[in-house]
Amino acid sequence: MAIKPDPTKTPYLDLTNEQIAAMSTQERMDYLQAARDFKFETEAVTRGAADPMTNYFIRPDAPQVPGMIQYYSWIGGRTTGGWELYRAVDTPLNVQKYGARAIGGETQGTPQSIVGANALKKQPIFDSTTGKWKPNPNASSSASGSTENSDATIIDESNYFNGPNPIPTPTPTPTPTPTPTPTPTPTPTTVSKIVGTFTDPKTGDIYSLSDDGTKELLSEGTKQADALSAKEAADAKTAAEEYNAQMVADAKTQEIKAERQSAYETLKDEFTKYGLGSDEFLAEVKNLILTGTPTSQATLKLRATNEYAARFAGNQERRNAGKNVYDEATYLSLENQYRETFGAYGLDNLLGDTKTSQAKLAQYIGQDKSPLEIKKRVQMAVEQVQNRTDVRLMFAEYYPEITDKDLVSYFLEPKDTLASLESKVNIASIGSTAMRQGLVADLGTSQALSEMGLTEEQAAAGYKNVATTLPDAKRLTAIEGGKYTQADAEGAYLKNLASEQRKLAKLAEREQARFAGSSGVNKTSLTSSTTGQLY
Repeated sequence: MAIKPDPTKTPYLDLTNEQIAAMSTQERMDYLQAARDFKFETEAVTRGAADPMTNYFIRPDAPQVPGMIQYYSWIGGRTTGGWELYRAVDTPLNVQKYGARAIGGETQGTPQSIVGANALKKQPIFDSTTGKWKPNPNASSSASGSTENSDATIIDESNYFNGPNPIPTPTPTPTPTPTPTPTPTPTPTTVSKIVGTFTDPKTGDIYSLSDDGTKELLSEGTKQADALSAKEAADAKTAAEEYNAQMVADAKTQEIKAERQSAYETLKDEFTKYGLGSDEFLAEVKNLILTGTPTSQATLKLRATNEYAARFAGNQERRNAGKNVYDEATYLSLENQYRETFGAYGLDNLLGDTKTSQAKLAQYIGQDKSPLEIKKRVQMAVEQVQNRTDVRLMFAEYYPEITDKDLVSYFLEPKDTLASLESKVNIASIGSTAMRQGLVADLGTSQALSEMGLTEEQAAAGYKNVATTLPDAKRLTAIEGGKYTQADAEGAYLKNLASEQRKLAKLAEREQARFAGSSGVNKTSLTSSTTGQLY
């Protein structure tokens, strides 16, 4: 009958010598196996109860973090190992390799073997809908370290104890004597002695070898556990390398993405300043930059778009005329200078909305109308015509096609040169000086005087003399049966004609001769001049 060891005592110390001597080799192996199993089971359960991370019968659920798969692996022996946390990048391939191991539960480990600690009795189930593993609904967790394991593959360790067959003890032959043969004394049974040790090359278990050919386990080896740990370590290293490589790749991707985003923001701000902030245009900017197009190349492509051409239409007109085009900063600076002039004279309404104003200013830029010229045009229209009633009236009389409403716009039309506009203003101003003196302001005369180079100030002085002399000259000429006109006086005082000047002088002399000393009209009165008169 097999003897069961006392779990509270060291093996064999609970047996008598007679009991030990009476045990067969198989009984001794069964005895030692039972003692060893109980010892390791007790230690394993005790460790597991004190710390779940040392209980290889139950694998814990691994905590998860975004972007990673974390799982536990048992590393070490039954009484020396523990659960170690590993992780791998969350990819479909790694989900298949490591995802099931993130789920805890009752393992296939047994008190007799650590093999199976990294596999569950009820394996998790892969959910093809979510692409994730989930616990087996039939699984149960227990920390008792039960050896019942219908699904586990248990390693056959019987070969650990299959030593050489014991050599039977020979029975000595009694020495014959001449005397009557005595009753033979039975050979006493002796206890085997340890004659050496043996290390199992497969498991690393160490046994004592007895002189009767039996062996007893002295210490359990860890080769199988070490081999398993080495594989886990190799898998962990591979996962770490894959993780690090993925992290480097992700970091590089993020760096490139950040650089491209920065380039996009820069171009976006730049083109928005140009007035190119439509959703369609900015989408094109973003597409070019985020797909890796270099900034310089993207800028060239964007300048070739219809929206850009419409925004900088003045440059297109210059290009068509064979002129150099302006860069964006210079173009915008010109626009700003034009707008300052309009704003200074309260004429912002003439520019219209944004697109209308851009188109109008594009004409000035395309036709080389400098901001200074535009300022002079506005200045003439407002200060020299619009704000002076007499000049504005003459301007309307001379150029009836230009109404007060269109006055400034007319002056801003690029088709009329600045010199032409200056001439028209001077003609109207000369006419206004005649009108102020109550004289006829004839367009032809005003135009002729302007072409002679007379200014408004000079014309004012001349027409003052005409107004003073004309009544007496008319009267005296009429006495003689002749006729004297405003044109004759204009010839003498404004056109500086010698013939007209002599006519006045002779008229004065004849009147003096007729009324010597009695008439108030004399040569001096008819030919008097004022400061500034030209003749």
